[in-house]
Amino acid sequence: MKKTKLLSVSLLCVLAALLPVRALARGQAESRKMFNETEVSFATEDRWTIYGTLSVPAAIKPGEKVPGVVLVHSPLHDRDIYLGRHLVGRDTQAKETLRSALGNTATLRIDIRGRGKSASPREYSSFNEEQRARVALDVAAAIDFLSRQEQIDPRRMGVVAEGGSAEAAVVAASRDSR
Repeated sequence: MKKTKLLSVSLLCVLAALLPVRALARGQAESRKMFNETEVSFATEDRWTIYGTLSVPAAIKPGEKVPGVVLVHSPLHDRDIYLGRHLVGRDTQAKETLRSALGNTATLRIDIRGRGKSASPREYSSFNEEQRARVALDVAAAIDFLSRQEQIDPRRMGVVAEGGSAEAAVVAASRDSR
């Protein structure tokens, strides 16, 4: 009888633990439906091809323009660290909070040169300091690309960056009045 009770209690604990996970997964799926995502690529000033994901709110009316934000990951990650497809673990809440905070805002998540799909022809870890500083060209090209999308208001642009990419983002953003 004790084994049965113990097993029942254990099963209840497992089920109780899974309920929030299931609700979170449902919330993430609903959140993704709120945005139309498109894989994009564009060239930088020095001809490096940058790949990214453009996420535009699905509820935009024809002719409506929304703000745009370029999301720049640190050199340790790729674009999916922000609002990406690997929504598991402790970063899940942060990603969902960021998506909620952005609301009716389009985002462009990029893979900086040397990382993710933008790793070719060289991996970031092999870059010297001068080559790492060129990430500012990636951010500048991303700002330009995003501002040219028909649903984006080029006067309402922003950049979010983390870690080692933050300096490059500040350099690129300071050169652009948007």
